[in-house]
Amino acid sequence: MKQVELNSDGARLVATQCGEAPDMLLLHAGGERRHVWRPIQERLARSGLASIAYDQRGHGDSDGSVRDGIEAFAADARAMLRAHPSVRLVVGGSLGGLALLLACAAKPVQTRLSGLVLVDVVPSPDPDRVRTFLTRQGERLGQSPLVDSILSQPTVFLEAAQSLELPLLLVRAGQKGPMSNDEVRRFRALCPHLQVTHVDTAGHLVARDAPVVLADRILDFQQSERGRARGLVSAG
Repeated sequence: MKQVELNSDGARLVATQCGEAPDMLLLHAGGERRHVWRPIQERLARSGLASIAYDQRGHGDSDGSVRDGIEAFAADARAMLRAHPSVRLVVGGSLGGLALLLACAAKPVQTRLSGLVLVDVVPSPDPDRVRTFLTRQGERLGQSPLVDSILSQPTVFLEAAQSLELPLLLVRAGQKGPMSNDEVRRFRALCPHLQVTHVDTAGHLVARDAPVVLADRILDFQQSERGRARGLVSAG
């Protein structure tokens, strides 16, 4: 493991890289930090895959503010992809997933990637459900400008989702997650090629609650016929 730094729009973003020339970019959920991915990075490394996990702006050791809009987080994700051209698979939980969703909407980005994994997040979540969930969790993010930025522009996320042609995996949490079956069905209507898997033992923060299971789901997706067809190669 080594520390890596990147400047994105004046913000110093700090990452932990496992291995050389990372195959995967991992972005955490709001309120989390990059260290939540450590057991997953170790599991990926045992399968021959290098990875890099960033503290998003305003989190952990990175600069910037959580008061910045979702566009700033998406711009950071694009900067990360430019800085690490070897990345082929991107994985994002909640906030990280939405940032990557917007970053992957651009066709040049899609052509270089083998897939996108969204961890317990959909393009246009129900605002009332999200705020109720965050309030019950005691998350100050529930009333934050960042959450307002996300929930106030559903069309932006829906259009980004409609543009996605690369392989997609949605990892759903168990019953305690904020996502409804109707939201998943709407996501599938936008992206018929969407694959869905469940981690029933985990809450919304799947990377924290069930890291080994999540790592295995990511590996299964990476090793699938669709992933191989897009050029991501595992050493085993």
